[in-house]
Amino acid sequence: FEMGQLRGLEGTVCVLMGTRHLRQICRGLIIDAAFAATTPAAVVQWISYPTQTTITGTLADIADRAAEAAIGSPSLLVVGGVAELREPLSWFDNRPLFGKRVLLTRPAHQLAPTIELLRRRGAEAVAFPTIAIEPPPDPALVQRAVQQLGSYDLVALTSANGVRELMREIDRQGLDARAFGAAKLAAIYILDRQPEEALEALQGSRWRANPEIVKRQRDYLKAQALIDLQRYDEMMELLDGDGSPTAESLRASAFWRTSQWAAASATYERLLNGRWTDPEPLSAVERQRVLRLAVAFVLSDNEVGVDRARQHFAPFMDGTAESDAFEIITGRVDRTSMSFRTVASAIAQVVTLEEFMESYRSSFEEGFGAIN
Repeated sequence: FEMGQLRGLEGTVCVLMGTRHLRQICRGLIIDAAFAATTPAAVVQWISYPTQTTITGTLADIADRAAEAAIGSPSLLVVGGVAELREPLSWFDNRPLFGKRVLLTRPAHQLAPTIELLRRRGAEAVAFPTIAIEPPPDPALVQRAVQQLGSYDLVALTSANGVRELMREIDRQGLDARAFGAAKLAAIYILDRQPEEALEALQGSRWRANPEIVKRQRDYLKAQALIDLQRYDEMMELLDGDGSPTAESLRASAFWRTSQWAAASATYERLLNGRWTDPEPLSAVERQRVLRLAVAFVLSDNEVGVDRARQHFAPFMDGTAESDAFEIITGRVDRTSMSFRTVASAIAQVVTLEEFMESYRSSFEEGFGAIN
């Protein structure tokens, strides 16, 4: 190729697989194509892979820089002003797991979702299944366990595989969710913040004949998983028409995470409705709701709401672990400043899962079973 043909070019030059001749190419661009020696240039090796490496410089020194970094094939040389955008646009190799190699030992049939999550975060996933899911060596043990489900104090559903096999045996025996009797169901995945696995477990244990109390339990667990997955529209549709405290708590959490401050404050106010008329001290969860109510009022510029929250709840918050935070949020300060709004939001950044689980327990402690 005659480099002289590029004289007067106003644009970007890309050279594929030119690493071995990089110095010669750069010299040709400077001498034959009359490119300035100071023209920005970049060499990118293993483009779009977790091992991608990028070196920047100018036509005068990019060959030396690439050699120092031991850049080899496959690579791409980029010459032109666009190479200067490397730093402000370098999102690909700034992902949290970029350049990491992660060994996955899960069963082969469960690897795909984890591989995709790691890939999105920049990691190279290496599949090496060390576990295989097989039928139990003594099926009679599982059969007897299912027959005695109602006698257990706790049934801990710790994996989607366990759920699948348990439900398969229950179904084989012609039973349904009532086989659990008064057992308490432990939604381990929700507590461990594994929402995708939680949804898989719930899906794998679904029956048409589930009692209404069980359906409600499952809906609330599913709603929390959907919130953790940021699938808020699905969560709202699932809880449509449910005005229970647990459902309201879940809605408030979704509004909070999506910065819908007016909706969040209205929901928290409904949850705390009339609570200030009860002389009993607020629980830890109620105090967190009060904080979130006040912050939501602040961030929605509702001064009347902030004053109302202070009037109703200041006596309850005084002397508690949250008293200083409540005073900062509702005190007579400039609430419109950016620094205050940042502090107010940070103060109430507590884990909403605790609030959900507390509400969930309260709703079902007298029913079919409760999370424990």
